[in-house]
Amino acid sequence: MTTDPWSEDSSITTYDTYTKVKKPPYWPLILQILFVVVSAGIFFTADSEKYFATSLLCYVLTPFLTVAALAVLRAIDLSNRSLEHYDSSLGRNYIKYASIISIASFVFSLLVIFRFATEIAQLWGTR
Repeated sequence: MTTDPWSEDSSITTYDTYTKVKKPPYWPLILQILFVVVSAGIFFTADSEKYFATSLLCYVLTPFLTVAALAVLRAIDLSNRSLEHYDSSLGRNYIKYASIISIASFVFSLLVIFRFATEIAQLWGTR
């Protein structure tokens, strides 16, 4: 008795092997890198007469928007973890990389905060 694999009563179904795996988004990582690179570019190429404005912009870009992108990535990852075909290990790796970028942005923001505080002190000293 030979069983025909193409018959309707065949017990072999492999539809599940072809489901598409949902991956976490990588755009928050790209945004984080762009925020840090743009902030560093502005910081190091700023004219000394515009230190206040450029320091304020770098202060917003570096610690705040970088951490906001990490928060968005974490929120998306947490909402997708309930899905059956979600690549949670890749999501954990993305969150790890985003956390490292956030820590690096905080280290860089120390330079930004120092320059920003110096500019504020000079503005208050001239009044």
